[in-house]
Amino acid sequence: SDVSKYLDIARELGFRKFEWPHLFSQWGASGAIPVYKGQGEDEVPLWPKELSGLSERYRAFLSHFLPEFKSFLERRQVLEGSFFHVSDEPHGEDDRKNYIKSRSMLKDLAPWMKTMDAVSEIEYGREGITDIPIPQIGTVQDYIKEGIPCFTYFCCHPRGAYINRLMDTPLHKIRMLGWALYRHRATIGGFLHWGYNYWYKSQTRDLIDPFMVSDGDRWPEWAYGDTFVVYPGESGPIDSIRWEIFAEGLQDYQLLQSVGLDPEDPLLSEIVDFRSFPRNPEWITSNRRKLLGF
Repeated sequence: SDVSKYLDIARELGFRKFEWPHLFSQWGASGAIPVYKGQGEDEVPLWPKELSGLSERYRAFLSHFLPEFKSFLERRQVLEGSFFHVSDEPHGEDDRKNYIKSRSMLKDLAPWMKTMDAVSEIEYGREGITDIPIPQIGTVQDYIKEGIPCFTYFCCHPRGAYINRLMDTPLHKIRMLGWALYRHRATIGGFLHWGYNYWYKSQTRDLIDPFMVSDGDRWPEWAYGDTFVVYPGESGPIDSIRWEIFAEGLQDYQLLQSVGLDPEDPLLSEIVDFRSFPRNPEWITSNRRKLLGF
């Protein structure tokens, strides 16, 4: 019922594609995700938190859950526009082995499932381990050089010279995202966004006051502004300047797309990657005028 409510709201607002949560634990794909029965004080975990994601118990759960979820998505007519996650940000050889085993299990249980994950290591793209690899903008150039189709993303990193949308990111840099994505559209097919309204202490369900705490209470691992771009309001989310500028960058992408500009056009030649791009705010203004013909 909660998922149905979410779909109703999202579709009313125009959303046509949906991503669903990870089915294995973060940073390693080694564990089963926590699933609970009941709510509040009556909440009971269905298995110990250390249960392996490759255990027979978890496999049995997925073998029942996934067909039911597929039927639900078909009834709601969103299956074709759905994307699924295996595990978030696995790193190193051991994590990759776990990821491959987890992905193999899903192929057995749900061959219809399309997967996409934040995976920065090039092997995930070279070997086709996931359907849509999503390297971080600091490593996506490896995928671009080899012409491997992917999405890209930023999270608490990279910082410094890279495009991001943290609280100390100059607004011009935030808006340049749309231009940089278009420049590399031959390889990059989408952008994975984190986070919209994570008003919690890191890795918990403990709410924080985002007007006072803007790092998930986890500085310096999480940067200020990393976890949310809107604030809680009495009648709905309160907007932020960063979120509006982020939207303007996507509108710039739409303009480039509408006029059919070749990503190799000299107008975009100064955009080398997500670290090297024009820093003068007037660059966007003047080039929008050129595209609009005045």
